[in-house]
Amino acid sequence: MRFSALALSTAVALVGNLGIALGDCSFDEISLQTTPGFTITIDKEYKILEDTIAKVKYGLYCDSQPKGVDGVDKWFKVPVSSVGVRVPIASGFLEALGHRDALTAADSPGNLTNICLDASKIKSLDSEEQANVDVVFSSDAASDGDKSVRLPTDDSLSPLQKAEWIKFVAA
Repeated sequence: MRFSALALSTAVALVGNLGIALGDCSFDEISLQTTPGFTITIDKEYKILEDTIAKVKYGLYCDSQPKGVDGVDKWFKVPVSSVGVRVPIASGFLEALGHRDALTAADSPGNLTNICLDASKIKSLDSEEQANVDVVFSSDAASDGDKSVRLPTDDSLSPLQKAEWIKFVAA
């Protein structure tokens, strides 16, 4: 199974915090720029993940959405607990990250072929189910309104650049 590093990195960024223990949620301030098409900026109260290829900025926060942060296209409260996927590869990323239980809906659940994934427990990602998920990973940042996060499914990046996207997801 081939994994797109962008898809993996986006998934990690949003669901990487699923394992956070109850209690303190804070971010260390850092900035990271990479050639595969993303930047990560971390403030004490939020993270900004920018997909520079699609020109979309995602903001992540723990408690309340920060005010006065310009240029963020979509905000997500982390950790997310329910994920939908429109691209089957995203289910593999969630599984590889140890968060397959967060996957609750998919465009075509029967097409998910992950070995450890029980597709019979995953609902079809229709408009009703879309309302029940925190984020939807798709190939287009606009496909599901404020809930969609783009995971590139093309081969425009080299294998090494794709591997760099794990930093985006891990953020």
